[in-house]
Amino acid sequence: MNILFLIYHGFSETSGITKKIKAQVDGLRQAGHKVYVCTYSILENGHRCRMIDDEILQDFGSGKLAPMKKRMCYKAVYDFCVQKNVEAVYCRSFHNANPWTIRLFSRLKKAGIKCGMEIPTYPYDQKYVGFPFFTRLELQVDKLFRKRLASTLQRIVTFSSDKEIFGQKTICISNGISFEKIPMRKPEQNDDNTIHLIG
Repeated sequence: MNILFLIYHGFSETSGITKKIKAQVDGLRQAGHKVYVCTYSILENGHRCRMIDDEILQDFGSGKLAPMKKRMCYKAVYDFCVQKNVEAVYCRSFHNANPWTIRLFSRLKKAGIKCGMEIPTYPYDQKYVGFPFFTRLELQVDKLFRKRLASTLQRIVTFSSDKEIFGQKTICISNGISFEKIPMRKPEQNDDNTIHLIG
C-alpha cells in the first residue's frame, strides 16, 4: 500500500516526538508499505517549504505571507497523493482543524483515499491554559471545526481508551519500542556475586 504520513511540523533529532514518528514510519515500511513522509521545514535561505522526504513539494517563500500560505495551501499534498496513487493518509494532529484542512481531507475522501488522524494526547484543551493569546485563539478555531474535520476521516487513532472522539470512531493503540534503535545492554561480567539494579 502507498501511504502518506503527514506531519504539520519538521523533525528535530533531539525530539522524542521525531523518534516516535520515525519508528512508526519504519514499522509501516517493515510491514511492506511504501511510505512517503510529508513535513514542514524552514530552509537555510528562510523559505518555508512543505517537503516529501528530502524533496521540496511546495515552496511558500520567505515573506510575511509564507506562514499563512503554509496553513492554507494543501493542493500540492492532494495532487501528490493522486499522482503517486496514495491509498491512505495517516496524519498526526496539530490541533489545526480549520476550513483548509477540512477541504484537504474532504477531497482525499472523494478521491477514495482513506484517512486517519492520530491525536497523541486526548483530551488536549487543558494543555492550553496559561498559553499566549494567539495560541489560545488557534485552539478556539480548532474547537469550531474539529467535529467537521473528524467527519472527513475514516478513523481517529488514540492512545486513550475512548471509543469515539469528536463523533468519529477510534482505533486505540499503545506506544511501542524499536529494539533496533535501543539495543539491550550487555553488562560486564562481575566476579563479586553482586546484583546491580537501576530504577
